[in-house]
Amino acid sequence: DPRFASGTQKQILETAREMGYFNQKLSTLQTTGKPTYAIACMFTSDHESIISPFFSELHKGITMEIKRLSFRYGITFSTINTMEAGFPALLEHTHFDGAVVLGRARHATIAMIRDHVPRLVYAGLNAIEGMDNVTSDIREGIEAIVGHLAAQGYTKIGYIGPTPTQSDVENEYRYQGFVEAMHAHGLAVIPAFVHDSFLHAGDGYAAAMEMLKASPFPEAIICGNDNLAIGVMKALNTRHLNIALAGYDNIPDSAYLTPSLTTVDVPKQDLGRYAVDVLLDALESKRNYPIVLKLPFSLVIRESTRKAQR
Repeated sequence: DPRFASGTQKQILETAREMGYFNQKLSTLQTTGKPTYAIACMFTSDHESIISPFFSELHKGITMEIKRLSFRYGITFSTINTMEAGFPALLEHTHFDGAVVLGRARHATIAMIRDHVPRLVYAGLNAIEGMDNVTSDIREGIEAIVGHLAAQGYTKIGYIGPTPTQSDVENEYRYQGFVEAMHAHGLAVIPAFVHDSFLHAGDGYAAAMEMLKASPFPEAIICGNDNLAIGVMKALNTRHLNIALAGYDNIPDSAYLTPSLTTVDVPKQDLGRYAVDVLLDALESKRNYPIVLKLPFSLVIRESTRKAQR
């Protein structure tokens, strides 16, 4: 500001003015200030933790992309657990331009967020209708697992994971994908081989022990994620049962189990990275329609489903 400039600063400003700098450049300088946004990562699950292997990698992708774009945007970033008691008050008294939504969410939670945050993008496996989505479709991933098991000759396939009994959940498609894939391969869904479970190892162990109380047993079990599969594997080992097993997410530990776990690898960090890009695009373009960006997955076949090895 020339009003408060020292002698040397005034000389520099006068020299710049004589050179025509301000006439040519001032308008450009005034329009190249960083756009500023208040963005939140809102973790909506009430049964999983954001520090779980899947979500921690996804969250890492979000924070890395925000840091990478810091030269272009001024972003205030917050990570919020929507299950905390103060969350409704936080929404009422804090302005957010947009948010990345992570995790399976209750209908009421999503409705509350929609009422207070103008732009939302979901990042993960289970899309949420009516907002931007960056997903790796879990229904297609489950179908790939069922196809692999069917090709191996397995016909009596079980499922342990979230089911429609959790009716207040906005976005959960694992069981739907399982049923669709079984029908597509001409295989029957046997109710005794389906057990509802949260996505923790302890829940998987308990659900598998309950399933295995009666015979016959399934020939193979598909689990809602790798954490759950770790608990199911413990139950199978406890009962000394040779049942094929598949998980989902490809967390690092899955390769080091005995037997190593067949699973579906998801580009977890890229889900978070592209979610930030899609959200910023929505904020800048002010488009009035949602978009879906679908990232690929890959089936990782390991010892737990190879008949020759088992």
